[in-house]
Amino acid sequence: MVDDEDTVLSLVRTMLWRAGFTVLEAPGAEEGLRVASEHAGPIDLLISDILMPGANGYELADALTAVRPETKVLFISGETGASSHRKRHWRKVMRFYPNHSHWMRWHAR
Repeated sequence: MVDDEDTVLSLVRTMLWRAGFTVLEAPGAEEGLRVASEHAGPIDLLISDILMPGANGYELADALTAVRPETKVLFISGETGASSHRKRHWRKVMRFYPNHSHWMRWHAR
């Protein structure tokens, strides 16, 4: 799970952990790649924000799936404005589910 918003990281981590999943987390793409490279086991799913400081979620997904092609990717974001050739590439294989973090922050209280 990679997101630069602590509230989103905490909420998603808690939901997945309670459902029995092992959760690796990072506050940004570069840290996410480091955490993934240090993890010896499989990574079944990357859940990533799209717009983050530094590298964006598309760049993270490109880098991670280059070394772990079995990893599936789920993008979550409150923004849809990231544009690049990578967005066009990923759009072929993705559906967009906004995370509405303001709604999640209210419900997490």
